[in-house]
Amino acid sequence: MMDDFKQWKQYPKYKDSGVKWLGMIPEHWEVKRLKFISNIIMGQSPNSDDYSYEEGVPFLQGNAEFGEQYPQAKIYCSTANKYANKGNILLSVRAPVGALNIANQKYGIGRGLCAIKNCETLINKDFAWYLLNVIKIGLSFLSTGSTYEAVTVDDVSNLVSVIPSLTEQKKIAQFLGKETAKIDNLINKKQHLIELLQEKRTAIISHAVTKGLNPDVPMKYSGVEWLGMIPEHWEVKRLKFISNIIMGQSPNSDDYSYEEGVPFLQGNAEFGEQYPQAKIYCSTANKYANKGNILLSVRAPVGALNIANQKYGIGRGLCAIKNCETLINKDFAWYLLNVIKIGLSFLSTGSTYEAVTVDDVSNLVSVIPPLTEQQKIAEYLDIQTQKIDTLINKTQTSIEYLKEYRTALISAAVTGKIDVREEI
Repeated sequence: MMDDFKQWKQYPKYKDSGVKWLGMIPEHWEVKRLKFISNIIMGQSPNSDDYSYEEGVPFLQGNAEFGEQYPQAKIYCSTANKYANKGNILLSVRAPVGALNIANQKYGIGRGLCAIKNCETLINKDFAWYLLNVIKIGLSFLSTGSTYEAVTVDDVSNLVSVIPSLTEQKKIAQFLGKETAKIDNLINKKQHLIELLQEKRTAIISHAVTKGLNPDVPMKYSGVEWLGMIPEHWEVKRLKFISNIIMGQSPNSDDYSYEEGVPFLQGNAEFGEQYPQAKIYCSTANKYANKGNILLSVRAPVGALNIANQKYGIGRGLCAIKNCETLINKDFAWYLLNVIKIGLSFLSTGSTYEAVTVDDVSNLVSVIPPLTEQQKIAEYLDIQTQKIDTLINKTQTSIEYLKEYRTALISAAVTGKIDVREEI
């Protein structure tokens, strides 16, 4: 990655920092522990009865409320013991250790966080943000905990920091602000491209499944508002007339195992891009999905889909759909379900979470072309979606590279591997 930074020169002289991961640093820079340039305030959690959704100071229990750079509190507290003030850097000290945000107002902070207030005579606030993003690597070697990762105030206090002069810190921060903005703009454009490609993918599937491949075929009204016109020779049927729908059922929690039994899926949490990956097993499952069955999530998020790549026990968060092979092609069925599941979004109900019933799934409206046409549509969609997926994957790979480049550039500038003093 350092080869990418050859456009920037190095400092004239270097010295050994004395820290293995840091290596050589510019000769005139200092190395200090974080506690000598900052005040570190470890969070403390009040009693759960003291939280409110309306009154008090916005309260952050941990990193769950973190945004891209600034947090957004979901609860309030009038009796918080520890606070972060506006401009303080917030560091997660429980899993995931090292997550960072900046306090954009005063917050009460719980035991999952610490607030870092930098000494303004020693460290520039913008440089401090970039510095923490680099030196937090030291916490990854320290985090301990039987249930979750955690670090102590001493772990944070003793993080090794590199300290250029304030003037130099400001220039490094300005350089990184400019360069990371360019990278972020590129990333945003590529993410937007992925969104457009995904929309195009959905539109191609929907059009082929509901209108067919022949633009000149006579059409008729389907009788379903969202479906509209369909080819005249196609049929409209409820899903229950072309498939067998098996609603999942959850055994007692004592019946689960991490080693023995049939792989078991409780809900969509184990779903992959197309195939699930079970984390638990069960010898007493009441309901099963066989290889090739389509798995449909019937609890939030309702409508998520996967294909069973082996036999699975299924819990109440799923149903298995076995299609009648004399009526529907298995590949066409996958694309069909991806279109008609929209009907579930109008039906899902539940006081705690969204859920749909076996009747809701059974009564989904399906369009049924002749089997030979189904196969042609599925083959066409396989080709078209593969083209789009390839573009999405290439774009996603380039985004990952840009993110890695961004991280490496920050590290190179903050640790003095490149000299950017004349770049501003």
